[in-house]
Amino acid sequence: MAKRKPTITIEDFTDDWADAYAKLLRNRRFQQAIHSEGVEDGMETMWLIDKLMKDVLKEDKYEQLMNAVDDDILDAWEYLSGKLPTITGSQSKD
Repeated sequence: MAKRKPTITIEDFTDDWADAYAKLLRNRRFQQAIHSEGVEDGMETMWLIDKLMKDVLKEDKYEQLMNAVDDDILDAWEYLSGKLPTITGSQSKD
């Protein structure tokens, strides 16, 4: 049975979350890894995505999210990345 995923709001993000997100997207190793079919690169991509989630979410919210998805990094990232447009969109309307 699936666990309920936590509600995530802008308050659940660290103060410098946007910088951490942008830094990962510009990272040469990350770009190479996500465009590679190699197993090692896939593992590095997973590690980098997990690191990103740890950097952008406050510790307690990261732990809640990972618990809800049984530590599945891809499920956690899919959920979080689906929330980003809503979270950042609502912030810009204020």
